[in-house]
Amino acid sequence: MTPADIARLARDEAARRRLRLSFKDVLGFPDDISVSTGAVVINGIPGATPIKDGDIVRLALGAHDERKAFSVQNWSVCVGEGRPEASTLLSAVRTVLEESIQRCQAGARFSELSRALEESGERAGLYVSAQYRGSQIGSQPIIGPPISTPRGIVKRDAQLVPGVFLSFFVLGHATRPDLSAHDQWSVRDRNRAPAASFSHIVEVTEA
Repeated sequence: MTPADIARLARDEAARRRLRLSFKDVLGFPDDISVSTGAVVINGIPGATPIKDGDIVRLALGAHDERKAFSVQNWSVCVGEGRPEASTLLSAVRTVLEESIQRCQAGARFSELSRALEESGERAGLYVSAQYRGSQIGSQPIIGPPISTPRGIVKRDAQLVPGVFLSFFVLGHATRPDLSAHDQWSVRDRNRAPAASFSHIVEVTEA
């Protein structure tokens, strides 16, 4: 398969489920899904280069509902049998995400969540990209430190409050990356080190 094949499958499945994919129509991304492989670690534009056995494929897509509530999901998979170090990396990045999500409680500040991600990454022996960790909240597709209250007020380091939907995102690398923008969208690691990304949507509640 190629990344373009995966994008077509995502488009067909979204249509079957009556989902409106947002990356292209709303955000201006060149396709409905981001498929990153090899040196491209984030915002990969689906192309025609075949995916190889052992590749780590990083997928991302977003959807809006009728009220324009935005949801984005990121997932990484290793194609075929892969290598043990790839499986270890994917497991470690997911662990970092899940440990940090436990801190997503009412009253927590974004700076605390960011530190939790960094500390969890250090314990796992990962390099967590500082510029690609954080939140995408409500209809605001923002990666970084903003926090939005249910009324839409954005504050740099506000406390989480009940009713906030937080998209917690982690991009983890096996070795220290040297990231650079390849074009308007794609970001590459000049070191071509293995990387994995995951995100979860979290609703902050009273308890």
